[in-house]
Amino acid sequence: MRLSALGDQVADSSAFLTDQVRSYVMTGDPDFLDDYWEEVEVTQSQNAALEELEALGVPDEDLALVDEANANSVELVDTEARAMRLMLEAEGVSEAAMPGAVADFDLSTDDVTASPDEQVATAQSLVFDDEYRGHVESIMGPLTEFNQRLAEQADAAAADAEARNSLGQGLLLTLALAIPVGIAGLLWLIQTKVSRPISRFGQALDARDPDDRSFRLVPQGTAETRGLAEALNDQMAQTSELLASLHVTSESTANEAHVVSAASEQVSQNVTTVATAVEEMNSSVREIAQSANEASQVAGEAVERAAGTNDTVDRLGQSTREIDRVLELITSIAEQTNLLALNATIEAARAGDAGKGFAVVAGEVKALAQQTSKATEDIGQRVTAIQTDTAHAVEEIGGISEIIDRINALQQTISSAVDEQSATTAEIARNVSEAAQGVDEVSEGVGRVAAVARGDRDTDSGPSTGQPQRRADAASEQRRSVGVFRSRGQGRGSLADDTEEEALASAP
Repeated sequence: MRLSALGDQVADSSAFLTDQVRSYVMTGDPDFLDDYWEEVEVTQSQNAALEELEALGVPDEDLALVDEANANSVELVDTEARAMRLMLEAEGVSEAAMPGAVADFDLSTDDVTASPDEQVATAQSLVFDDEYRGHVESIMGPLTEFNQRLAEQADAAAADAEARNSLGQGLLLTLALAIPVGIAGLLWLIQTKVSRPISRFGQALDARDPDDRSFRLVPQGTAETRGLAEALNDQMAQTSELLASLHVTSESTANEAHVVSAASEQVSQNVTTVATAVEEMNSSVREIAQSANEASQVAGEAVERAAGTNDTVDRLGQSTREIDRVLELITSIAEQTNLLALNATIEAARAGDAGKGFAVVAGEVKALAQQTSKATEDIGQRVTAIQTDTAHAVEEIGGISEIIDRINALQQTISSAVDEQSATTAEIARNVSEAAQGVDEVSEGVGRVAAVARGDRDTDSGPSTGQPQRRADAASEQRRSVGVFRSRGQGRGSLADDTEEEALASAP
């Protein structure tokens, strides 16, 4: 639209000068003369428009049309200067009071010696004869072609902008569809590789027989969940071996049996805690599923907003096409106005002072001018409609951006739920560690049994030394069993502490 406006400004400048000089020679009103030279020397709207067009990157071959029009205007300018000089001479204006270019124009002897009425008639004839009209057409022809080229460039730019807008909408729609798919894939991976294995671990732990020492978890899922199952299986196997060894020597260590029982209860409680932690992890997974459903709904809203944006842009294109029709109407009215103005001038020239026909034609010109005003007002209204539709399109696109932001928020919620799962896994590890501490208590009890056995062996003598010796042997066997348990446990992390070592070291 800006290119078209600048092209009209170039053409209007030339037409304005023609109208002003004709009005001056017909009326003798000096205001028309002042307006003419103010445009030439001060306003220079044509030069300003050309500079802006060059800044906008209009091709040189198009600007050459304006140069051609300017070159064709040389003779026209001389004719207009002569007509203005004749009018000023007829009015008795001195050269000092004349515009510089007019004062510099030299009249012929016939022009100088002619009477004022003859000078006025000559001036009027100069700007309304066929030669003058030919000069005007030689100027307006290139300018009209120049405006047509600018209009074509403006249409091409509008089409390119519309294509870019459509591409942007397609990208937004693709993004709105791809994000939910990615989230669904992530949730499926978490559900398959993490949630389901942990849920199965919890179900197996809940359903197991507390007295079943052969219970084992089936490793599955990710490397972490498999490692968790294998570590628990190793601890269960080592605990089973230790309890079996304690069972063999339980008859000779009855005074420490309650220690072993308490430690076994602690192990059972910790395993129950593990099951509870797994249940908490399942709850977190449910939260993730809920967040995924919300993300899907938000994506649906994004698609609806994108559809609304497409409708708005379609309306914008329709408004633009309507503007083209209004512009055609204005062009037609302007052409008729020019023809009527010409007819009015000719009629006035023929009528002389009577000028009755001029009044009729002037009335028609006024009517057409009113039509032009209405058409211009219509253009303003449609431009306003375009601006409104554009604002709606921007608002719709903003809505899509807001929905994407909400999707991001849901992703953060999913991330938080995963963090909760990590914390739950840490709780499982802590409870397993407590189970190991319970086993340590078993080891301490075994150490105390060994100490008792050692005391019996040192204090007893004579024929009864056989029984303490057997107790010492039993304590040694327990020490060996616990030592095996410790050596195996260190492969996945120590399950005993320094206190246990000191207790066992005191056994023979």
